[in-house]
Amino acid sequence: MAIKLRPVTKANWVQCIRLKLAPDQEGLVAPNVASIAESKFESANELRAIYQDETIVGFLVYAPETETDETDLYWLFRFMIDVAYQKQGIGRAALALAIDEITARGARKINIPYSPKNLVAAKLYMSFGFVSVDIADDGDMIVQKVVG
Repeated sequence: MAIKLRPVTKANWVQCIRLKLAPDQEGLVAPNVASIAESKFESANELRAIYQDETIVGFLVYAPETETDETDLYWLFRFMIDVAYQKQGIGRAALALAIDEITARGARKINIPYSPKNLVAAKLYMSFGFVSVDIADDGDMIVQKVVG
């Protein structure tokens, strides 16, 4: 199983918006179509399709901090794996790739917001060494990993 991150493009964006979550996960992650639309107005957003071999199985978005002078801080603010591909280690592999890619861009800290109801995400992030640092205005938990 080869997991890769590739840019979201005109050729694969429709496949990204067709990815689904389990019914009990809906509402825990913003819809992919909203993240793609937002990227047209937030030019710093980096969108990635998560591939298993040649099949798109997930989606993520990251961006550098733009509202403060913390130039070494990045946000991984969308991360999802299609329900049909969950519990296979793909999320773990994709998160490792994302951390490597973000670190290669100069990140020294990576923040991830997530719904406090998303216990699976919390467990995954903690297993990578992320620690709780804040609660967002919308109630999301914010975890951070110091890298590099």
